[in-house]
Amino acid sequence: MPALIAACDLHVARIALTEREADSGDFEFDTPLLAVHPTEILAVLRLRDLLGLPNPAHIDHPLMQTPYAQITCTPNILGTLGAQDDLLENFLDTVRQRDPQVLPAGL
Repeated sequence: MPALIAACDLHVARIALTEREADSGDFEFDTPLLAVHPTEILAVLRLRDLLGLPNPAHIDHPLMQTPYAQITCTPNILGTLGAQDDLLENFLDTVRQRDPQVLPAGL
């Protein structure tokens, strides 16, 4: 939980509040949607979910209290919900061959 709260704090700190800040290129979250959509936090939560790791039921941070801070659907991982994606499968096979420790079989 402390790492997630720190990531939320960092997200808020990296929001461009003015047009000059947005134009500077020094802020990752420089549009209204990026400012309120905690994509990186949701990605961590989704990965933990996919790995079978527990996630907190509630993250007590203002960034996580918006409607955008919800995982709303199950991803289509490797064609499990639809058609198989051959291009993705070939890419993942190549990654596994070149560096098996980066992406072990089964993931």
